Amino acid sequence: MVSFATIIKKLIPGSYDTLAGHPQAEERFREFVEEVKRKVEELKYLPAEDVEDRVLEAVDWARHSICSKVYDWEHVSEAGDYYEGVMLYSCNHPTTGKFYMVIHEMESADAGEAYFGFKLTRDYSEALRKYSETKRYLEERIKRY
Repeated sequence: MVSFATIIKKLIPGSYDTLAGHPQAEERFREFVEEVKRKVEELKYLPAEDVEDRVLEAVDWARHSICSKVYDWEHVSEAGDYYEGVMLYSCNHPTTGKFYMVIHEMESADAGEAYFGFKLTRDYSEALRKYSETKRYLEERIKRY
């Protein structure tokens, strides 16, 4: 099976996201799997659910093994039933080289929804811009509610 580092390397550059419990979840999932299979040919014969699992495991491996957090912002509702966060990581590995990863995640227990998106790039300015824009958007959205 293809290594986590190889999966990450083949997904750079790119932005990816997946949803659960949302009306658009099925379409987003299909788009996510198609994009990954185009870029990581070693995964193209796996079932769609296995492709998603393998990529999310690779991202989790990267953020906990080869990355250092540069910035993070999160919001948890007072009731604790809603979480949203955005993180910027600096990463390096012999297989992948140096890259940056921006992760945006959301969970809403009441709505039964979850979102996970990530951007991989070798350009720090691009990663910082994505982090800053996402953070600003989330802060504004929280002020409205």
